[in-house]
Amino acid sequence: MKIDAVVLSWKRPDNLKEIVRSLKEQKIIDNIYIWHNYPSRKKVDGAINIFSEKNFDTFIRHIFALALDSDYVLFQDDDLVLDGDNSDIIMRYIRKHGKTAAVMGPKGKKYSKKQESVVILGRMHIVKKENLVYPVLFEKEYNFKRDKTVGDDILLNLSIQHFTGSKSVVMKELKIKNLPEGDCAKAAKKRWWEKRKRIARKILNTKS
Repeated sequence: MKIDAVVLSWKRPDNLKEIVRSLKEQKIIDNIYIWHNYPSRKKVDGAINIFSEKNFDTFIRHIFALALDSDYVLFQDDDLVLDGDNSDIIMRYIRKHGKTAAVMGPKGKKYSKKQESVVILGRMHIVKKENLVYPVLFEKEYNFKRDKTVGDDILLNLSIQHFTGSKSVVMKELKIKNLPEGDCAKAAKKRWWEKRKRIARKILNTKS
């Protein structure tokens, strides 16, 4: 079984060294990829660095990972790390839920009463690689226009749940630690959460 890690980097370059150190501590991780959304330019040793000439926002990580030779992909943002070696916890969940879970991760949320399962938040999530195609299929089948700035995790969870009938699984025992937020604006957080609710409702109304 091959598990790769994909880190999405934007305006938090000082956190990357600690993130790579943490991922290397996980015995189960094969390759570490860092997608640097423009203008991020800090190369980090110990990882495969991909520098983009454009900011493709968050959705690019799932598109990029479709090209990887992986069985599972661990995605994480650049403002948190796994605290210690969580390999045994991750493998326990993969063995128990990996084949049937839509998405797995430490935190989940419901945005609508229509949701039958939680959405695993995008800050850290684990997905069977073959399931990464479902957001693209959802867009094509329903002529759905994704928001390219936010909500890629919502579309990922809900599209997999829709096509496979599976549920997302919260990995309660996973140990994570927050890192500094850097230049990202805290004032926009409330508007960001409201936008996520609208995206979830739009997806749920589309498929109904």
